[in-house]
Amino acid sequence: MNEGRNSVYQILSSAQENKILIPSYQRPYVWGQDEIEELLENIKEAYEESVQDKNSNKKLFLGNIIFCLKKKENENDMIELIDGQQRLTTLTLILLSLYKKIEPINPVYSKIRSTLWKTGYEGENIIAYNDQHNIISQFAANGISFIPKFDSFNNLMTNVGNYDDDSLYCKNFTFITRKFEEFNQTWEQQTPRLFYPSSFADFLLEKIKLHVIKSDSQDEALETFRVLNDKGIPLYDSDFLKAYLMEYIISK
Repeated sequence: MNEGRNSVYQILSSAQENKILIPSYQRPYVWGQDEIEELLENIKEAYEESVQDKNSNKKLFLGNIIFCLKKKENENDMIELIDGQQRLTTLTLILLSLYKKIEPINPVYSKIRSTLWKTGYEGENIIAYNDQHNIISQFAANGISFIPKFDSFNNLMTNVGNYDDDSLYCKNFTFITRKFEEFNQTWEQQTPRLFYPSSFADFLLEKIKLHVIKSDSQDEALETFRVLNDKGIPLYDSDFLKAYLMEYIISK
């Protein structure tokens, strides 16, 4: 994964070497059905246009995404996701839903698998919420409300979608699965049939683009985010203060 425009496949598959980490101090995942439906419809429209017009070379740009490289002694480097959590988490849930609809013999099946799980197998997730620090667990145990429910996303991915609780991750995964059933029913009725979940997934991986910005410094990455963040889920000064304080506490 280089700086500049990258496909979803380039971003996620690069994490085979450096896992993408959503830090403990990040705000929770908050996208709901409205945001997801808009994203799905935009991808579907671009995908169908690309199939119907082979010369269109249709792509869809989803904005900036900011990473900070975290070097750790005696461990693989981790890439912290500073900005783009809502989009990248949702794209991952979409891919998980598609993965369950595609036959294992299809090459796209293995392609998706290599973007969701380390070494291409279900088990160790490419994207992970960090819940390893004792200080975070202590806050959560004491009922501090701003600590996200990290385990729900990790469990949903590790169990290949066969997991359910009242978390937004699971609710959104169910909603996405239902939307694909609607899409597929419409596609099946068309003669000749042009659209399939596998080619939709391949379009998402290769033709959905994000502009990657990388930094070696968290301060620099957060400052870049401050400058660029005029869309999406707004952050307040208290969110940035929380980020700095949590990072400071964790480092001690």
